[in-house]
Amino acid sequence: PERGGDKTQRVGRLTTRSDGKPDIWKFYASTVEAGTKLEVLVCKQVDLNHDGKVDIVTLYDATGRVAKEEIDFDFDNKFDETVYYEAGKVLRKEYDRNHDGRPDAWAYYENDKLVRIEKDNRYRGRIDSWEYYEGGKLDRIGWDTTGTGRVDRWEGAPDEPDDEAPHAPSR
Repeated sequence: PERGGDKTQRVGRLTTRSDGKPDIWKFYASTVEAGTKLEVLVCKQVDLNHDGKVDIVTLYDATGRVAKEEIDFDFDNKFDETVYYEAGKVLRKEYDRNHDGRPDAWAYYENDKLVRIEKDNRYRGRIDSWEYYEGGKLDRIGWDTTGTGRVDRWEGAPDEPDDEAPHAPSR
């Protein structure tokens, strides 16, 4: 992850530290609406661990809603999770669990509820497990045990305590 933006954008720099070095950058684009010049936030970048490198990038759509976020959880300068939004709601999350720069797990949402997780557990570029959620609970798991890219074995959901919510793929 690197800081950067369109050269036509104004950049606001903020700090949360006493040394005065910025750790939050906000990028604003100029636009004209109904004859009035406006500056619209299009991107925010944050350095969480104060090492001078961006750890979170948030992109905004024309309405000011979050459109996409990229997050580097382990501070290795590679994004581990990318979240896509539609109309301000989470649509999909992509995870890079083996840190090779490519997603290998995907979580899909409908109306802000997790409905499916697909994983490439062998890191071969092909999905080999599918988890389906019903009413917020894991319902069934499909496995590709033959490498065809299709489910050839189904399992019911393991018993879970009722208070456990579904969670996204482990990193």
